[in-house]
Amino acid sequence: MIWLKNNITKITNLLTIFLIPVSLLVMSQSLLHKGGEVTLNTMTPYITAGVIIVFILLNIFFFRDVKEFMTNEHDGKLVYYEFIMVSITGVSNMFLFCGLYYVYGLHSVQGIIKHDFLTSLYFSVVTWTTLGYGDLQPINELRMVAAMEALMGYLYMALLVGLFLSMTKIRVRQE
Repeated sequence: MIWLKNNITKITNLLTIFLIPVSLLVMSQSLLHKGGEVTLNTMTPYITAGVIIVFILLNIFFFRDVKEFMTNEHDGKLVYYEFIMVSITGVSNMFLFCGLYYVYGLHSVQGIIKHDFLTSLYFSVVTWTTLGYGDLQPINELRMVAAMEALMGYLYMALLVGLFLSMTKIRVRQE
């Protein structure tokens, strides 16, 4: 219980980091759906601007936290917290990119532009992990966005690997 009391701010930050992108996606779905079909309307630029602003703010605060974390020596609990923070922030970024793919659409192999949420999430995860099956492509306007997502995926995966190795190093020291 003491750990919870001392880390309530960190827990609140984790929840906020995850809930903002998810709420943006829910809002964009409700604004863009008309009769089962997605329609790009006058709200699309505002949703896009909102996603970009949240993405920039999320990553500014995140990298500020990572920089502060990397400049000090830490115990095991803080390393575990940072690992969870990087994981949740990465998933939140994937949801933000997913929102852009959902709003603007993705080219399928058949040449159809898809505006499906699960397809957009799938493409976002495949792009983030740089797997790239080739069954979907971003529309021309989102090609640089997809490239940026792949670069962010590299960066976050490197941070996760480094934190994982730190956790194992701390665990070995404790034994």
